[in-house]
Amino acid sequence: QQADDGGLGIDTTARARAGDRNGNAILTDRGQGLTTVTITLEGQNCPTVPRERPVDVVLVIDVSTSMNEDAGNTTRIEAVRNSAVPFLARFNFLPDIRDSLTGDLIPNPQSDQVAVVVFSDSTEIILDFNRDSNTITTAIQTLSLRGGTNMAPGFQQARYLLEGRNASPNSSSAPNTTGDALPVIVMLTDGESADADETREQVRLARISLPELQIVTIAFGEDADSQLME
Repeated sequence: QQADDGGLGIDTTARARAGDRNGNAILTDRGQGLTTVTITLEGQNCPTVPRERPVDVVLVIDVSTSMNEDAGNTTRIEAVRNSAVPFLARFNFLPDIRDSLTGDLIPNPQSDQVAVVVFSDSTEIILDFNRDSNTITTAIQTLSLRGGTNMAPGFQQARYLLEGRNASPNSSSAPNTTGDALPVIVMLTDGESADADETREQVRLARISLPELQIVTIAFGEDADSQLME
């Protein structure tokens, strides 16, 4: 049902099936058994949680050829592309500021930033840390597919980007100069990694060098290694 304040809505549907897993009827409705209820949650103008710190996010995207397989009414890679605009709308991208001493434009230290790394048989930085939503969206929507699934080098490259985020403070695409941003890696993949053990090692190294690191994994399809994703 619709929340009065336009917040979280709950839609319920129900169907009946005969008996529990042991064949024992639990509820009876015209000879049928257990009633199964499916609950769907939908956010509608839910309030955001204020953040006191900016975030540096590296999107690590699987571009192996299997990402062209179906995912509902679209393909897996199209699902990634279509999510770019609503995903990026959650970030706080701020314009550059002018240095009071030199007069040069420098990155706003309070701005969120997003970088894009892709992996398949090889790994590539598609976009270094950037604060322009249109630029980031274009990078995601123009991804091309090739090869297999080697996740570890992609995760390693994301770690390198986060570790070196203060390296080029005067670059137009440089990361935050204060180093106060919360590091985040978002992994999007559909398959079992050919190098799962090495991927786990990269995760271990990243947690050592970046103690505040947040890792988010998004899996497409039934082939994804659920244990590795956890």
